[in-house]
Amino acid sequence: MRITMPLWRRLNERVDAENKISHDMNIGLSIANSSGFQVSEFILMGFPGIHEWQHWLFLPLALLYFLALGANLLIIITIQHETMLHEPMYHLLGILAVVDIGLATTIMPKILAIF
Repeated sequence: MRITMPLWRRLNERVDAENKISHDMNIGLSIANSSGFQVSEFILMGFPGIHEWQHWLFLPLALLYFLALGANLLIIITIQHETMLHEPMYHLLGILAVVDIGLATTIMPKILAIF
């Protein structure tokens, strides 16, 4: 007759074995990652030399802003004037275009004010 161990005891032994393996791995990682160098502060430098050419960045960023504004307005006007586009999917696209206009109008002038 074969005597089997209760299920709860087998599960406990398995969990104990997994915990031992996990503990052994943590010890190995902590030994490998021990470093004596501590950083107490750092300075953000940004892009070095940006002051010489930052006024040139204004033009492409402004063009991108006006391109996004114009494209989204074109989408909204097209959806309003074409009766075939008065479906829920196109209304969703119109709403997304309005949200994109709002996002671009909120963020881009602040970025352009930096330059």
